[in-house]
Amino acid sequence: MPRSGRKKAKRQRSPEAEVPFEDTVIKLIYDVGKDPVACMLLASAMTDEKEHDFSKHVLTHHVPPDFPPRKAEKLFDAFLTWAGQATSDNPISHELEAAIHLRKSVRSALWMNKREFISKSRINRKAVVKEALLNEIPVYHVASLPLDQPYPRRQSFVAENHAIFRDSATNEIIAVVIQDACTNADALAFVDNAVKKAIQTRVTIRKEDAGTLALMGYSLGARSARNFDWVRNVIRKTIPSSLGTQESLPRASETRAATRRSARLTASASQHVGSNGAQSSSPRQPPTRKSRGTTQIDPAVVDKHNSSAFALLWNLALTILPNDIIDSFNPFLRDLAPPRMDAAGTIPTGQYGCGTYEVKLPDFTFTFHDAELAPPSGACAENYGWHVHRELRQPHPYAISWSTSRSLNSALSPLDNGGHFFLASHGIRIQAAPNTVTAWLPNLWHCTSLHAGEPDPTMPIEGYCSRGLAIITSEHFPKVFRTYKEGRLSHQDALSSLTAGVVLNTEEEE
Repeated sequence: MPRSGRKKAKRQRSPEAEVPFEDTVIKLIYDVGKDPVACMLLASAMTDEKEHDFSKHVLTHHVPPDFPPRKAEKLFDAFLTWAGQATSDNPISHELEAAIHLRKSVRSALWMNKREFISKSRINRKAVVKEALLNEIPVYHVASLPLDQPYPRRQSFVAENHAIFRDSATNEIIAVVIQDACTNADALAFVDNAVKKAIQTRVTIRKEDAGTLALMGYSLGARSARNFDWVRNVIRKTIPSSLGTQESLPRASETRAATRRSARLTASASQHVGSNGAQSSSPRQPPTRKSRGTTQIDPAVVDKHNSSAFALLWNLALTILPNDIIDSFNPFLRDLAPPRMDAAGTIPTGQYGCGTYEVKLPDFTFTFHDAELAPPSGACAENYGWHVHRELRQPHPYAISWSTSRSLNSALSPLDNGGHFFLASHGIRIQAAPNTVTAWLPNLWHCTSLHAGEPDPTMPIEGYCSRGLAIITSEHFPKVFRTYKEGRLSHQDALSSLTAGVVLNTEEEE
């Protein structure tokens, strides 16, 4: 036995038993170059998934058993490096060279398209000079109305374009309206389609109100049993393959609830909104639709697409909204440090709420790495309307919405189509328009007027539909999240008892 402290002699491998790694690489490049499937996979490797497909194929068919594991883990990048270092003594095949050249050309075109997408979508904060953009928007100082008159009266201000509203007494921003907020039609269509799928498959959290309001993101569960987890509000995984303009399917429970609250909605909406675009209320009768087959929808895909849609809204807001509004989110996002809207944890997040999200377009899929994700919760809405109310203690002062589509009933004027937003406390009507970003103080009296076809069942509703999404948060979110972080609320309890139906604590105007 060797003395204590003496090193054992290392066993030396026989030179004949070990193939130099350089020779292994040369043979690997040669074999891949003669494999048409591998060359095709390499040429089309534009995403992480496609790169993985190439690596898996090469590892399965061409990599020897003694290939170094560390090299195999990052085979795609390593292979491109090795192929680029090929010499005239061991040149790569014409097929492999063509595949690499094609991939490079397509990636260059994709990068140019991605830059154009980012520019038109206004999600590059470094490229957009926010001050110059906001300086072009008129600022209006408006007075708060007496408490007994919190509804838009005749000659009250109507916002039909860009506007910044400040309270005349405090100079505080009470609302910002930016129309044509996103100049990229593909981005807007992606977000609108994500909202549409959420509306089609998720339960509405306000069954007694007109339209649909579906929660998205992290939820606190039922009022009687607060819990913290991703929303569990899926009510269907299949939808009719062919739907009309108003894609959401009516629910019997919504119709019954609307019937029970008809009188209350009528009195409240008529009293507070009056003749400025709102309509009286009575229960909606669902139109008859014929289904021709069904389409399967994966709830996880809906979660991922909506998390990406909210990420687009949030990055758009970071770029175009005043800093006073954006900075007001800091105490909630930085101090509490809640999870961001990450598709139930399937989107990895790092420091400061940054992660990777994807935008799927008809011809391209753009991936945004290390981008800031949206705050943890929000809502998707379609033809939603509610009487005058206010949210008193939302954990971030401002709410942010983005109307993604608005198709009109041609039998009515744009104004009479309804669906307008009222900041009733200051006598402001923000006329509904597609592709409009609005930020406001939810603790002020506000409402959304009824939409075309509501509530008269005899009125034609063909052609009308209004959709959008909003960043809103329950006032109970900080307390419940702290309890969860401290371990006093188990993840299993949240999974077992979480329900849909988180409703913001609101106060209604009497």
